[in-house]
Amino acid sequence: ESGLVGYWNFEEGPGSTIVLDQTSNGNNGTINGATYDSNVPAQSCALTNANGCDSTAVLNLIINQGDASYTNITACDSLVWNGTTYGSSGTYSYNSASTSDNYSMSFDGNNDHLINQQFYPPQTQLTISAWIKTSSSNNQVIAAQNRLSAEYQFVFKINSGKLLFWDYETSSYGFSDNTPSYTNINTGDWVFVSFVKDGTVGKYYINDTLDRIVTAAYNVTYANNEFVVGGDIRNSNDWFDGVLDNVQIWDKALSQQEIQQYMNCPPTGNETGLVALWNFEDNSNSNIALDVSGNGNNGTINGATYDTNVPSQSCSLTNANGCDSIAILNLTINQSDTSYTNITNCDSYTWSVNGTTYTQSGTYTAVSTNSSGCTDTEILVLTINNS
Repeated sequence: ESGLVGYWNFEEGPGSTIVLDQTSNGNNGTINGATYDSNVPAQSCALTNANGCDSTAVLNLIINQGDASYTNITACDSLVWNGTTYGSSGTYSYNSASTSDNYSMSFDGNNDHLINQQFYPPQTQLTISAWIKTSSSNNQVIAAQNRLSAEYQFVFKINSGKLLFWDYETSSYGFSDNTPSYTNINTGDWVFVSFVKDGTVGKYYINDTLDRIVTAAYNVTYANNEFVVGGDIRNSNDWFDGVLDNVQIWDKALSQQEIQQYMNCPPTGNETGLVALWNFEDNSNSNIALDVSGNGNNGTINGATYDTNVPSQSCSLTNANGCDSIAILNLTINQSDTSYTNITNCDSYTWSVNGTTYTQSGTYTAVSTNSSGCTDTEILVLTINNS
């Protein structure tokens, strides 16, 4: 609105230490002791059209329902269902699908990296995310858009234990190199890290939690240069030591809900706004990491190797309408039987179970089916004494 100098609506919510000025004047405030509260006044805005007259919004709503499928199974001893072995009767449910995440990429911290020579990154809106498991807490470059000179670039890394995104144009920083995340990144653990750039506002996410909101001095324009996963080609000391998986670049500012979604269930490659996705699932070529977004941003592998150490992820089952779906198993487990008989006899013995006559000592087995349809194993331990 004309004449509005500063406006703080406090909608950032818990997790933020900065209150954003909603105007374009950049009068953001730093929080000192004050806390967010859900106690708010009742307000309502009337809709108006371009002429200033009352306007009515009409919603035609279709509600689709989630559904459940039921399966009744009777099995002997145990049953494997959706990858889990069940050994007792009961009712079991399942609502997740496999992610086919079998491989990651391992970097040794000594010049291992992937490189795309001509990558043109998103400009005003950008999201970069990755699963990381690092062995060190300093100068761990996850990805960098750069060239040998320090112009028109960004770097996404772990520095002094914290997540850091900075970018630089010709002589100054946009997002500063001294405004990292508040939270330390645990070494040795899989962690999903993201930085969301929306103009001059940046957000750090650790797993699916908003960690910090930062503000850039201005919006840096990135050049069409090398994009590197696992290192910074300008600095011989900044390489990643650990494992990376599902490295992804978007040309939009993902919401917290979307961050959570792709943390739990990785993108498939055909999502709107996905610019590049290296999921490392095609390990048939040790020299190329495929971009499965369909945009052809494949990376050349230099030293890094495929690894079977991957993060735990699970995708929810959905029905044809896109609603939640659950599979329910009603399981009856019947047990197999095993019985032993010890017999000592002279010269020979005819076993009534199978009608066979034995003249030598030994252990003999007869297998049949019991009343539950499961295996019934009878074992004869026979001792023959000769006359």
